[in-house]
Amino acid sequence: MNSSNSKLFHRVAAEVGVSGDTVRRFIRLNALIPELQKKVDSNDLKFNSAVDLSYLSESEQKNFLNYIESQSCSPSLCLC
Repeated sequence: MNSSNSKLFHRVAAEVGVSGDTVRRFIRLNALIPELQKKVDSNDLKFNSAVDLSYLSESEQKNFLNYIESQSCSPSLCLC
């Protein structure tokens, strides 16, 4: 990330009252497939889990979606 992007993230963050990292994480959600984005919007998929999933490829995200739908479950992260 270049310094102008960093400044922009921090400026936007200050305007809405969140951290620059939070702004970056929200932007990262754009890398999710639409079906997973809908799950975030409906609160069936939590924000932190969604950000982590956004780093998967499109096919991996589709596989994940198929799995959670076949198991009738929603993901959660356990940081043990």
